[in-house]
Amino acid sequence: MKKIIPIIVIVLYSFDCLSQSNEKETQKVDKRYVHPKSKFISVSAGIAFTSTHTMDPNNFIKSGFVMMNNHYFPNINYEHGLGNNLFFETGYEFGRIGINLGRQMTEEDSWDEYTRFVIDHNKHLLHVGMGYRLIGKNNFHFLNFHAGVFSGFSNNKNSELDAMLESPATFTIEEAPTGLDYQIERIINDYSRFLIGSYIGVSHELRLSKEVRLVFRYNHRFGFNSLLSGTYVFSENLNFSENATFNVRGGGAFISAGLKILLPDEYNKNELY
Repeated sequence: MKKIIPIIVIVLYSFDCLSQSNEKETQKVDKRYVHPKSKFISVSAGIAFTSTHTMDPNNFIKSGFVMMNNHYFPNINYEHGLGNNLFFETGYEFGRIGINLGRQMTEEDSWDEYTRFVIDHNKHLLHVGMGYRLIGKNNFHFLNFHAGVFSGFSNNKNSELDAMLESPATFTIEEAPTGLDYQIERIINDYSRFLIGSYIGVSHELRLSKEVRLVFRYNHRFGFNSLLSGTYVFSENLNFSENATFNVRGGGAFISAGLKILLPDEYNKNELY
């Protein structure tokens, strides 16, 4: 009998520990729960890697989609749950407009130049889209997927931008690795104040409290219309018979981080989050 009592105590203690462990896991699952119709607002800032589509038949400067880290941007986003892990989203962003130019001189050496025409040549952008919350077992929130359309406009009037067509920019380049000295004249042939396009994206959230999460997001944009287009004319000492062209459509990669806040309403009023 004396030998049985310790065994009974150990078994009861094990059951108690298991019960506590299961209770803690249930609490974690409840805290990760997101009501299908929850509403959120997020405020964030990020880094923009905008793209300029460049075509150079001389294969001298960087061609294709030339992407550079060229400005920072703030944005605000509203998310409205629709059920079945789907949600509607809309938001506003403030950014810059410019042109990327670069050249790979050698395998190890390159140069890049990002230019704006007017110091306050910026854009105001609005987006509307849909998203899907990827939620797995035990309410674990893996990722959010996003897709939608965007539109925007620059803050300059057409009369203020006319000067861009009348004033070509000249870049004087001295390349130490290659010994080349030359000039590139950039001529803008056309511009538009307005832009439109589509985007796809993915985001991940880290829960900080009942109402607040830290959110990281990546968006890739595809511009439909040309904002700025023009020609690069190379100096005569390079002996090129053809000019290069460029086109800015408002596309590129946009990475941001910020806070996502749960808005109180009838659905999440009494829910654990």
